[in-house]
Amino acid sequence: VTNSLRKNMHHELEAGVTLCRLLQRCGFSRLYPKFKFIDDPAYISLNAGASKESGFELILRKNPFNSKNEITGLGGTQSIAALVQEPLVPGTYSRLAKIIHMLAQKEGEECADVALTWFDNYLDCAIEPAIRLFDQCGIALEAHQQNSLLDLSEGYPTAYFYRDNQGFYLSKERQQILETMEPRLAQCDDLFYGEQMIINRFTYYLFFNQLFAVINRLGADQLVQEGTLLQKVYTRLNSILPTLGSLGTAFVTSVLGREKLPFKANLLTRVEDVDELEAEDELAVYVWVTNPFKSVAVRSDTPSLVCKQASELEEVIADAC
Repeated sequence: VTNSLRKNMHHELEAGVTLCRLLQRCGFSRLYPKFKFIDDPAYISLNAGASKESGFELILRKNPFNSKNEITGLGGTQSIAALVQEPLVPGTYSRLAKIIHMLAQKEGEECADVALTWFDNYLDCAIEPAIRLFDQCGIALEAHQQNSLLDLSEGYPTAYFYRDNQGFYLSKERQQILETMEPRLAQCDDLFYGEQMIINRFTYYLFFNQLFAVINRLGADQLVQEGTLLQKVYTRLNSILPTLGSLGTAFVTSVLGREKLPFKANLLTRVEDVDELEAEDELAVYVWVTNPFKSVAVRSDTPSLVCKQASELEEVIADAC
């Protein structure tokens, strides 16, 4: 289910080029080499006049991959969406489970131990750096499954790649600093948002759509209990809190502390005929669901926390319809 007409707007093409410059100048990937961006440094189109679309807008995206990144027995570079989807053949392993089992067989280790190591490496590559990017640079990402790639050429995650020139939220609190770093941002005012709006959206994209999907997949494949992985994330977030500044602290405190967290309801957005790319502030319909971090001490025989949230969402949608 999608909730917008997929077309490249002229201002998005310009923003992609500007953000490519900003990311190069802020130097974040040099500090965190496991966290990378697939840039959109240029675009081409037929001339339809300034700030107008001709219908032939084409993004030129950098390709950082070569033959060694191709899919191998252990994984290669893959989208998280492909890793966590249901197996194509019922009763078989998911793509992620296949990788875990191959690693366990190769190393002579238990699958559960390998899965925990894999998950730790994933947090190192994908989750903690994304939080630090927001904290240090005021840049939050629409880091959902389709926009997120992992280098699994060694089986374990060694690098994360983010791709999407439409998926950036820049902090209004850091606007002056960012515009000093990249002056063309002054022409991209629609990329800047208030702190609370960014926190809500970033919570959905980074945690619900990406991280919780990985946790759910490992749990559904009976590799590790969801509660164990939630406790691991909870511990990691608390451990990095003392090292964060104001933005990162506000975000992590919100994720850990609120009773309910915002969840983007794509179906309700479509039912209400909202095209989020055309809506004010590109705002879709959001609902509120129970924060799973409030239940990290659950016993292992408690029903799936992520599945519980899915049930809550079904009830919300049923009530709305």
